[in-house]
Amino acid sequence: MSDRCHWTFEGELAHFIPGCMGGAVGGPEGCTCDHPLSAIEREREARQEAEEYVETLREKAQRRNEFVESLMRQNKHLCAEIRRMKALVGEDPRRRIT
Repeated sequence: MSDRCHWTFEGELAHFIPGCMGGAVGGPEGCTCDHPLSAIEREREARQEAEEYVETLREKAQRRNEFVESLMRQNKHLCAEIRRMKALVGEDPRRRIT
């Protein structure tokens, strides 16, 4: 074993070679060699951050959609209430409701 974990490449394939017990047991995430991240690890972290950000945006959009739907339900209810009150009072525009 070498003294540090590292990656080897065979064409498109990348292989993690552990150099510490943490790397041997936990893979790249468990490495305790304190080496700079490889391109694969940086890409993995960037992808994870992007996926978390997308999930946050989805949750935010879902909350906004629910809010808009509640406003639409409330608006529908209020319009029905206005129609009901107009029917009770009549359509005379000179008459004021207080």
